Formats: sequence, structure tokens, C-alpha cells
Amino acid sequence: MDVLVRWEGELSNARIREVFGVQAVQSSRLLATYMAERGSALSRATPRAPVKPSARFDDEVPPTSADDYLRLLAGAPPSLPGSDLIIDARPALLSENPRLFADLLNASRNGTGLQISYGSMNNPSGVQRSIFPHSLVRAPRRWHVRAWCDLRKDFRDFALGRVLSYSTLDEPAPKTRRHDADWNRFINLKVVAHPAFGDDHRRLLYREYFAGKSSMNLRVRKALASYVVQDLRLATDLGRDYPPQFQLYLENAESLSDLFSVGAIAS
Repeated sequence: MDVLVRWEGELSNARIREVFGVQAVQSSRLLATYMAERGSALSRATPRAPVKPSARFDDEVPPTSADDYLRLLAGAPPSLPGSDLIIDARPALLSENPRLFADLLNASRNGTGLQISYGSMNNPSGVQRSIFPHSLVRAPRRWHVRAWCDLRKDFRDFALGRVLSYSTLDEPAPKTRRHDADWNRFINLKVVAHPAFGDDHRRLLYREYFAGKSSMNLRVRKALASYVVQDLRLATDLGRDYPPQFQLYLENAESLSDLFSVGAIAS
């Protein structure tokens, strides 16, 4: 209900019935309980008017995102009024194997591994290796598993869609999450408007990406930093990455040159 109040600007008995598929008596009880819990974070003009966020709502209610709102609508009845007003145009490219996902998750929990045939651009027909996973990662269009690779003797990321075949292993992992230095280390990514833009373009980008500020600092795991850079399409080399293809720049790319290709700053 927090999500509905924040992203629709109000909440009524009728909307609770529409979204959650409950009857009138239950929706009244849910709304009364919610109002009692949130207290001064909500306001209501009359006893029958929709509940609206008060001036204290953002301070007292945990933050939610527009994606939370999309997920809520996705789980609502298909006939939900107004659902056709919100469109998610991001293509769903994921077609993961749920059995593989479950076996990777169980191996991560139990500290065991999998024998996999893994395809790559260098070896599309697959290479056999044993992996010992510790985390599953959605980044951003594909699922990956972070795992110790017995072939490479290092922690690597594996795209689930490139696992051609597999079998589970009972042997314990030779290395675990606590040994994965890049996973356990957090780094800061300082994102700014591309320096090639003039003041007007920069102010527009500040408004679009940084809520009016001149930069954005992202604290991410070192092992996942490259996914963030790819997803945000950040320039890392000003001698190579030009607008309009690149609108944002990783300002501290030079200090992270072990992760990204960095060239001399164009004069």
C-alpha cells in the first residue's frame, strides 16, 4: 500500500479491491489498519475520501521505486483498471533454466559445486569445468553466477544461458565467498556528465540522472562494477568514447584502470 500511495498519489477502498482482488469488507479493514500504522504520514480530507500522502510521508515511509510499482501491477488481476497506462518497454531476454537456477542456488547454500559445459565466444561448443558458486547475480539483462572456477583457479562470472549441460557435485568448495577478494571489496564509481558537453547539456543531464546534482556516487562490489558501467553506458576513455553515444562519464576511471580501458584525456 505504501507503493500505491507514493506512485499513484492516493489510495481508496476501491483501489485496494482492484489491485489485491479482495472484497469490500476486507479492503476496509486493510485500509483502516494501514492508516493506523502510518499515522501522520497520511492525510484524508473526509472519512470517505481517498487517503493521500502527507508532508511527512517521504520522511516516515521507506523508499520504493517505480519498478516496485511495476511489479505490483504485474501481480494484480489482468483486468486492473489503468494497468494499460503503465508500459514497461524493456525487452524480456531472460530464458533461464529454473532447474539450473535452483541447483546453483542450492550449491551456493551448501558450499558444493557443479560440473558444467560452458560455451563462450572463443569456445561456443563448450569447455568442461567444475565451478563452486556463492552468489547469483541479475546484471542487468542476464543472470550470472559468481563462482570459483577449478579450471582457471580463480573466481569468475558465468552467464546461466551459456551453461550447455551440467551435473551436480557433492565435493566441498575449495574456495568460498570469504576468499573472493573482488566480491568483498566495495569501490566508488563517480558518474558525471560527459565533459565534452556544454553547460546547457550538462544541466539537462544533471536533472535527468542526478536529481539536479552535478554527479552521482555509486558504491558497488568490485566484481560487479563492469556491469554497472555497461548498463549506464559510461565513457571510461575520453579519447575514444564520445557523445552522443556516451552521455555520462566515469570520472574516476583512471584510478580503476585495472577494471576499465582508460586512455589519455582529450585536450
